[in-house]
Amino acid sequence: YFEQMMMLPCALGEFRSNARGDGLSKRIVGFPEHITSDIGSIGDFAASAEVAFGTILQRSYSVLGARMHYGHPDIMNKVYMMQQGGVSKATKTLNLSEDIFAGMDFMLRGSGRNIKHCEYFYLTKGRDLGF
Repeated sequence: YFEQMMMLPCALGEFRSNARGDGLSKRIVGFPEHITSDIGSIGDFAASAEVAFGTILQRSYSVLGARMHYGHPDIMNKVYMMQQGGVSKATKTLNLSEDIFAGMDFMLRGSGRNIKHCEYFYLTKGRDLGF
């Protein structure tokens, strides 16, 4: 994964705007993830299910403009997210994790907001399914 480390400046460059104070810069950038597991067939099945949702569906949602924040493989602009109230809020009627609520709250707070999905940078997550 040394090659992926060398692409980190390019991934962070996605947050640059065209001009100072430009409101068109990206706030959440999503990437696909590579899931590793050395448990055997159970780990392989779980990793395949994660790839189906974390990569294939997120790529499709991005084209449709419906991609939300999916947690681990996404990078957020921390200062902007803190200015809009953070990523998690407590309510009596809605009980969601921070991953889902951050994307939903971001999209509902104004028009013209979208979450970009990039395919050139992969993040890795280990899946431990020991029983």
